[in-house]
Amino acid sequence: MVRVEGLQDRVALVTGAGRGIGLRIAQVLSANGARVAALDLIPPDEPGLLAIEADASDEAAVAAALTPVLTSLARQLLADLYPSVRY
Repeated sequence: MVRVEGLQDRVALVTGAGRGIGLRIAQVLSANGARVAALDLIPPDEPGLLAIEADASDEAAVAAALTPVLTSLARQLLADLYPSVRY
């Protein structure tokens, strides 16, 4: 397993995460403590990943896909952006 420091509770959006390298990147990020949204036409069914079905080549689809990411992971995003504020 690849170890990466400093990812605990960080938020990552990985495109092309349905298979291959994109899936492996999502798995490694998740295994190292990141909260991962995995976006693909056929999203992965993997524990620990927020699977989102979308076409990464379609700007509007990616923008729409950000809604569930922000809804599910926004609390951590806010905590990262404003560490002095308690949520």
